Amino acid sequence: MRLSGTFVRTLRDVGVESEFEHLQLALRAGFIRPQEAGGYSFLPLGQRVRHNLIGLLEHLFAAQSIQTPTSNDELVEVARLVAHVIRSYKQFPQRLSQVSIRRRDLTPRGGLVRLKEYTVFNSYHIAETQQDDYREGVNSFFEALDLPVKEIPGLYGGQSWIYDHPQGDDFYVECARCGYRAMRAAATFKHPRAGMISPNTPLEKVETPDCKTIQAVADYVGVPTSNTLKAVFFMHEHPTQAPRFVFGVIRGDLEVNEAKLVMALGGVGNLRPATEVEIRDVGAEPGYASPIGLENVTLVVDESVVPDGAFVVGANEAGYHFTGAVPQRDFKYTLQADIALAADGAVCPQCEYTLSLKSGVELGYAAHVETRNSELVEASYLDENGKPQFMPLSVYRFGIERLVAMLIEHHHDENGIIWPSLVAPFAVHLIQIGKKDETTVQAEAVFKQLTAYNVMVLFDDRKDSPGIKFTDADLIGIPIRITISDRSLEQGGAEVSLRRDGEREVIPLEAVIPWAINQS
Repeated sequence: MRLSGTFVRTLRDVGVESEFEHLQLALRAGFIRPQEAGGYSFLPLGQRVRHNLIGLLEHLFAAQSIQTPTSNDELVEVARLVAHVIRSYKQFPQRLSQVSIRRRDLTPRGGLVRLKEYTVFNSYHIAETQQDDYREGVNSFFEALDLPVKEIPGLYGGQSWIYDHPQGDDFYVECARCGYRAMRAAATFKHPRAGMISPNTPLEKVETPDCKTIQAVADYVGVPTSNTLKAVFFMHEHPTQAPRFVFGVIRGDLEVNEAKLVMALGGVGNLRPATEVEIRDVGAEPGYASPIGLENVTLVVDESVVPDGAFVVGANEAGYHFTGAVPQRDFKYTLQADIALAADGAVCPQCEYTLSLKSGVELGYAAHVETRNSELVEASYLDENGKPQFMPLSVYRFGIERLVAMLIEHHHDENGIIWPSLVAPFAVHLIQIGKKDETTVQAEAVFKQLTAYNVMVLFDDRKDSPGIKFTDADLIGIPIRITISDRSLEQGGAEVSLRRDGEREVIPLEAVIPWAINQS
């Protein structure tokens, strides 16, 4: 491709500030352009990188391509589609994949990391057992891109591949002593016991004026926050059931983990904060809420709320709390589960050392054999005994724009991007410099020869100055560079170099094509 006819424009100053380096680099190199808050268009050079990444993933999973309707619940759509085709266990295993567009409402930040509309590569595996484990292949994929990631356990027995980044919005905990790791949404930790006032303590209603926070209540009553109970309210929105009010109860020194709470509720659906009207409709008082006296609500209590302890809890009346509230004696709950969010400094569940909370960017995710999405649409098959079973699905999922972003974050220098050869928009950047006819003839000849050998080459045939051409080449970051100039021809051939080290040498023209092919 000739750069003179390519739909691209490099920039020296983009006038954009970001916590992420990739955004400025991608803008300056002409890979993307902003369209709206949280939305970027990909130009041809950027598109080639995206397509190369998708091609690598398609090769890795070697699956049959499908396309379901655009939906943020694409696993449900896949389960519905599979049920139309697969009737028996004899048709297992099946491997399918699709590239889907997902949308979300969010406060845009982080360049290509948090987009309103983003691209996901999905690989689905339909089998009764986890016969195809691609974890080794996925790790090799990241190794081939020279992109250091950590494989970290997540919910439902799955795992995430995380690239450490201080501005990332995906969090995990790690123990420096025993090596325990888990995504924050799935992390467990040990809770020091609390609420150890005698369970025979009577329930008493006390005035707590102007105490609108857990800390204020604890200070006023004279107990640590771990001896108080915090109330949190959600509406659980289920794809096939009516929304239900969920009353979460957790110790005052902890926070609710919404992902764990969804899992405790069956693993399907989403949570949204309940409104004040919805809270009052069940008989609770915002800011002073209590599970005591409530009926017909789904009450989920965290495991930290020990049944033989007594706690301070709201009285469902502004300005008042109960002391001596004992679980099961003073209020009954629907279920008890681990719904606590791990924090920095939490106690490791394996060795009781201190956990560290770390941030990164999730690039890939895997969820292994499960039937939650199939159950929603009653997608089933007949097993070897002729009995209907829900369709088992596994999924591997990768965020394409996030991969582009972190590749740039990891592979760049002060002059621009340095693409790994597997995903670079072109293999070779051919630059012509000089006004002599011979220089033009030789550059054109090398361009035609590279093309004939199916080497993807970007030919900078523009009339711009050498400074502009070299600056643009550094910004764009193609791995192999060949420069044919008046000077190089006088020195005996073409100047060749690799973007990653910048070391240049002049080699004979007849050696250029073999050299380029060998480096590709």
